[in-house]
Amino acid sequence: MKNIYHLLLFFAALMMVQQTAIAQGPDAYGYQWRTSGDVDGPVVDWIDISTIGTEVSGLADDNSAAFVPMGMDFNYYWSDYDQMKIGSNGWLSFDNVSNISHCFPAVPTPGGNGDNLVCPLMGDLNFTGVGNPGKVYYHNDGAGKFIVSYHDAPFWVNANPAYIGSNTFQAVFDSADSSITFN
Repeated sequence: MKNIYHLLLFFAALMMVQQTAIAQGPDAYGYQWRTSGDVDGPVVDWIDISTIGTEVSGLADDNSAAFVPMGMDFNYYWSDYDQMKIGSNGWLSFDNVSNISHCFPAVPTPGGNGDNLVCPLMGDLNFTGVGNPGKVYYHNDGAGKFIVSYHDAPFWVNANPAYIGSNTFQAVFDSADSSITFN
């Protein structure tokens, strides 16, 4: 009984620490990051672009689509970008990076060629196979936000069909304050 009591105290203390978490950073360039569980953290605010966004074509297993225009300039670290590469494995890049797949690279990368990655859910996702429900959309809202939404993107598996599960997530790039929010 005493061990159960100590275990309950431990979990209660852990929950209190988690509720009072604070933002991390800033890094050397002023960026900081927060979760929705942090004090003054972001609130999940899903922006549904499934009916108004442009569907990304050509995504398969372990590949990326051609650059898409963002329709705005977005400042990320030391540069402004107006286009983005969308990867099938849940990554986005401002650079013309090659395929990024499992085993995923550590960032920063040697030589810096893969450093401008934004990874809302980097995983071994798959957009191929009969009946695969995965889709990706992008949209500029006309008010300074560029949104990329992955809908029902399944994981790759070595089976038939070659996918399983469902992941829906998005990244919102706000040019007003150079923030990136993951939903």
